[in-house]
Amino acid sequence: MKLLLVNGNTTQAVTDRVVAEATRCASTGTAITGVTARFGVSIVSTEAEEEVARHAVLDVLAANFTGYDAAILAISFDTALLGARQIVPVPVIGMTEASLLTACLLGRRFGLISFGQSSRWMYLDLV
Repeated sequence: MKLLLVNGNTTQAVTDRVVAEATRCASTGTAITGVTARFGVSIVSTEAEEEVARHAVLDVLAANFTGYDAAILAISFDTALLGARQIVPVPVIGMTEASLLTACLLGRRFGLISFGQSSRWMYLDLV
């Protein structure tokens, strides 16, 4: 299986860390490639920044999805998830959506750690 991890932030170090962790957890034989947004902000933390990142996610996904079995959005707000599912013919998974659904399967309550108050409402909307 070949997975494409799409980081909607412009920070290559974030992409590298997500790829490293995904590779550590993946089944044997799974190939994981990470791509970083070509434009936008280093770390998305406001609604305005997320709007820019939506475009960046769709741009980098459209340019790189060929040859992959699925794509994973490696951005905590699952930025552009619905649009991504509309423009590519492979499954697209949002890492936060997948985490939240898994948490709901495991118990009635769960916690979410965020990077501060500026993005709190964005997370609440997502949940």
